[in-house]
Amino acid sequence: MSVNDENSTRAGAAGAVEAVASAMRAHAESAGVQEAACRALRNLTHNDAENRTRAGTAGAVEAMAAAMRAHMGSASVQELACRALRNLTTNDAKNTIRAGTAGAVEAVAAAMRAHAGSAGVQEAACRALMNLSVNDENKTRAGAAG
Repeated sequence: MSVNDENSTRAGAAGAVEAVASAMRAHAESAGVQEAACRALRNLTHNDAENRTRAGTAGAVEAMAAAMRAHMGSASVQELACRALRNLTTNDAKNTIRAGTAGAVEAVAAAMRAHAGSAGVQEAACRALMNLSVNDENKTRAGAAG
């Protein structure tokens, strides 16, 4: 799936965002599904506020935090989840709150510690934290997570 705004909008209207969130929950044990889902959500929510709203309503934010916890050893899952979280929380206060409540802040901090040698994880995590920390509660969570 390419980052094409028109195609993302069509895909979102057709139920793609909800389908991806559902796949994440149904195949939580599969790192491959989680990687593909994070890529898809990153693309679907890039410059698309409606798809960000759909993702939040469908539980994609919570599924992403769960994927990060379940696949902590996978640098790829961590990097892709952080990249998707960045898009999901861009100018979206509800998703930012959802992410904090779901433990995404702590998962991002844990990913940084677990993959200290991965520049990709570090960059993506910093960008995710940049968006997540616009919320005061998430700032507190980030400080407590170390």
